[in-house]
Amino acid sequence: MDHSLIDGDNKVLLDVRALTRCHGDKIALRVDCLTVARGEMVAVLGSTGSGKTTFLKLVLGLLRPTAGTVRVFGLDPTTEPKHVLSRIGYVSEDPDLPKNWSIADLLNYNAALFPRWSGTRADALLNRYRLALRAKVADLSKGEHLRVRLLLALAPRPDLLLLDNPGVGLDPEIRQEMLRLGITTRYDDNGAVLFTSCSPEEVAAFVPHKIIELGPHGSLTYPFIDRGSQETTTA
Repeated sequence: MDHSLIDGDNKVLLDVRALTRCHGDKIALRVDCLTVARGEMVAVLGSTGSGKTTFLKLVLGLLRPTAGTVRVFGLDPTTEPKHVLSRIGYVSEDPDLPKNWSIADLLNYNAALFPRWSGTRADALLNRYRLALRAKVADLSKGEHLRVRLLLALAPRPDLLLLDNPGVGLDPEIRQEMLRLGITTRYDDNGAVLFTSCSPEEVAAFVPHKIIELGPHGSLTYPFIDRGSQETTTA
């Protein structure tokens, strides 16, 4: 494939081919083929240690493939980090924000850091997520902490939103509601979402367009089929 055509008329934002990442002699991750286009939600499903976070780090260019290719917006994220990362929103599994900062401090810092930052979007998300500018990170609940991290990822209007199992430790219903808010916001701009999960039930709740399932013998990509809706229709 001519990678220069990606993110053109075909709207493919992520293209992964014959990807392998090794740790020493051990294969840590293998993905044969995956594409993510505008308007798509894709779930990365796998147990702990299956390589979900490793996969997102390869997409972000934080790790280099042992073999194969990763192209984001038609670019190699390891050689074009500035052009790739400026268009990605990322929410990690581990909450890592300065505890003595206020939400206003975080917004000001990130507004200076990201050229595509939208103050209008940030203000709208503050209201939508019911967050107070003066609140200190140290005083936030787990749910509020996740809302702040979603806001910081979404305010620059990313074309691709990566969610790496965020909200671990939250009540499952609250976690799903928070993630749904983030995913809905991302769709407002016709972007794409790639999220990881250990839970098939959680993946099913979001009704993704397709699922890539990671396992010890490689990956399997398949379209999501809503069995519940199927049964309702045929009943």
